[in-house]
Order: sequence, then C-alpha cells, then structure tokens
Amino acid sequence: MPQLTQTPELVTRERTSTAVVLLAGRIAARLNCIASGNDEWRQKHTDAIVDLCLEILPSGSGLDSGCTINLDRSTSERIIIDTAYTT
Repeated sequence: MPQLTQTPELVTRERTSTAVVLLAGRIAARLNCIASGNDEWRQKHTDAIVDLCLEILPSGSGLDSGCTINLDRSTSERIIIDTAYTT
C-alpha cells in the first residue's frame, strides 16, 4: 500500500506499475500453460487477465469500445493493448 506522504502522481504511478507487473506475470503463466498443454490453468489465467483489464484499462472519453489486451501478440515483456478512438 502506498504511503500517505507520497504525491498523488507517485501513488498513481506505483499502482500502474503494479498492474503492469500483474498483467505480465499472468501473461507469462498463460503462455507457459499453452506450452505445456494445461488448458484448465490457461483458461484461469485468461479469465484473470480479462478481469484485471476490465478493472484497470480506460474506456469512454473517446475510446469507442474500451481497451483489450491482445493475448495472441502479448508476452511478459511486451503487452499489446488494442483500442479504437473517436477523433
């Protein structure tokens, strides 16, 4: 939990970093399950990724359909986020 003495910008940055670390870990675990043929845990990791994305990724304010993680192209080192926006 961030300390109360930190600036709001720093607290936001820490939460964002944590979300990225969580997503990267889940993506890595999902890819390991695909490689080992563990469909049960692949689906559990996929569901957790989708739930986390719904919670943290932006939607509205010009984003037509929100944001989604492209699980076919994402790795633990590069997370691909798809979105569409209105200009």
